[in-house]
Amino acid sequence: MKKSFLLLAMTSLLSTQALSKDISFSNPRTILPNEDIQSFELADLDGNGIQEIIYLTSNGELKYAIQGHYIDESSRDLLRSTEWVVDGYTDVKLSFSSTSYSIWKRDSGYGSSLVFKDGTYRASPGGDRNNIMIDYISDTKISGKFTCNRCGIYYYVPFTATPK
Repeated sequence: MKKSFLLLAMTSLLSTQALSKDISFSNPRTILPNEDIQSFELADLDGNGIQEIIYLTSNGELKYAIQGHYIDESSRDLLRSTEWVVDGYTDVKLSFSSTSYSIWKRDSGYGSSLVFKDGTYRASPGGDRNNIMIDYISDTKISGKFTCNRCGIYYYVPFTATPK
């Protein structure tokens, strides 16, 4: 009995080591440089389905950091000449040029200029059919709120979209 237990323990130990050799990690990256973090939590603060890091610094400040790219005027480069499929809406896609956007339903779309204001990209004032507000941009996802009369969406609803 002791021999079989010892053999079983050694076998599981060796198989665990064998499995761990197959796991590899990239080099560590600093995500919050120059911050002395005492504790942290993950939570979705703005209800967009993406968790933010909420952390307490050594001097008692409570801060948060969002995932994805910090949105500024240069973020337009990530959107330029791209198309995105809107999750949960059949046949709805978003397309972006260097200065504008369109919301498409099947083969027709409407849009307007895309302006940067208050940390988000928004439709320029005066658009009456489609409006968009983008508050999160990464290489694999964008999110925010949009309206699209052609799609039957008359009030802002949250969206996430992935590259087409």
